[in-house]
Amino acid sequence: MWLPAVRDDKIILSSLESLWVELRKSLPRHSRVFCVSVSLVDITRANERQLDMLLNDDKERRKAEALTDAIDNLNTKYGCTLVSLGPWTPPEGGYAGGKISYTRIPRAEDFW
Repeated sequence: MWLPAVRDDKIILSSLESLWVELRKSLPRHSRVFCVSVSLVDITRANERQLDMLLNDDKERRKAEALTDAIDNLNTKYGCTLVSLGPWTPPEGGYAGGKISYTRIPRAEDFW
């Protein structure tokens, strides 16, 4: 799926929802999905966004970007799950941070 140069959670999540709907339509009725992966490519810097004359959505996108910035700032200052765009459910079994990582160096937030 192609997206314009965006940097707000709203458009990315709505695009993911569209992909999810298409996936569910294409699978047999009682199928279970165990894993979904998303890759973002051709990523540009946030300050390099250009207006898209064909979309004409600058006013709406600026509001969504401001909301995303506010959420990111609050989560950076007070904890990564203070504000979310949907329900945040802790993993089954409770605390899941502080595990041994073989692919990255754990951050302080992993231990909260």
